[in-house]
Amino acid sequence: WIATQRLKYRRLKDGKPNGLSPERLRQLREVGLDLNPRPQSVGLATQRKSWDEMFDQLIDFKDFYGHCIVPQLSGKLGMWVKDQRRRYKRMKNGAPLNNGRDVRPLTTPQFLKLVSVGFVFDTRNPGKMGGIVDGDEFDDVF
Repeated sequence: WIATQRLKYRRLKDGKPNGLSPERLRQLREVGLDLNPRPQSVGLATQRKSWDEMFDQLIDFKDFYGHCIVPQLSGKLGMWVKDQRRRYKRMKNGAPLNNGRDVRPLTTPQFLKLVSVGFVFDTRNPGKMGGIVDGDEFDDVF
């Protein structure tokens, strides 16, 4: 039930039909329900382990297909890849994305690991930050 209320709230924030009345929203806030939980509630060590596990899956994908362009609709790895691109933009721009929702930027070690395997950060322009980083681009990010 709580997951459904959170989904309705996300849809409301995105301007989509949601079935969440202003009265229901007021009641949920009144009882203190966190409608927008953040991943920070998960321990940092767990987050790091999960990231490393997904990175290992990316390596397996690359070993099999010869590239790191994972289709976003290919399950958990596809969603993770999409999230890394979003986090890269957050790191590069220093501004929240996704309608103001908090997006944690990539850490420098994560960024460097992704670059080292040829991760494509911008699929619309794969030559730019497509794994081969020139000095100017690298300096722009850091």
